[in-house]
Amino acid sequence: MTTTDGGDNDDGPTGDAPPGCTRPSLDDAALATQLSTWLSDLPAPRATIQQRGDARTYLQAELTALGLSSQLHTYNNAANVIATLPATMGRQEHHRRRALRHHRE
Repeated sequence: MTTTDGGDNDDGPTGDAPPGCTRPSLDDAALATQLSTWLSDLPAPRATIQQRGDARTYLQAELTALGLSSQLHTYNNAANVIATLPATMGRQEHHRRRALRHHRE
């Protein structure tokens, strides 16, 4: 279910998202297909340093194809691929809408 009102839905509360902010449905067939493709194309096994590096390279390429920039968070002998989705509205607009919503309640 996609919510647009920042309220509750069948999956629980959506937080303090302002009206107009949507959360995609996890039941979307296109999303399920894409997730399945990513999982099947992800290099495996990932037991060696080279294999893990290949997996990170694949993930970073897929994120780039989606228009996201990624970075590596390294620790000990490993690294995580991290990408952040940018906000769809500015912080001031979010707070203004939130204040208006609370004022109406």
